[in-house]
Amino acid sequence: MGCRRGCTVEALESLMLACLARHGWPVARVAALATLNDKCREPGLRQLAARYRWPLLGFEREQLDSWRQAISRPSTAAARHMAVTSVAEAAALAGCRQLDDSGHVTLLGPRQQSDRATAALAATVFRPLTESS
Repeated sequence: MGCRRGCTVEALESLMLACLARHGWPVARVAALATLNDKCREPGLRQLAARYRWPLLGFEREQLDSWRQAISRPSTAAARHMAVTSVAEAAALAGCRQLDDSGHVTLLGPRQQSDRATAALAATVFRPLTESS
């Protein structure tokens, strides 16, 4: 997730739940909350992670920018304010990869945004074995 400074836990939770509902993804399947390292100090993000007992994973700008080819579209706000191509989508991908590097990491869809935050979901996709593998 990405957010503006001072974004409330209620605003973040509302966006997160809307994002999960949009993709038919139950809260119980969420493994972590991921963001830009600098955003890990935001009280709203810390409270949201604590509320759901998720680890809050922070990534450096360079780590997020390494996912630029996998994001749906660059974020002009993230570029302007945080000097990164993407926060929500790139952090979702980076977090998914950190937690499970056994398959292909992909976004479940483009990021969702509110006036104060952005959210994205990523998952590890396993390819079935074929007879030639």
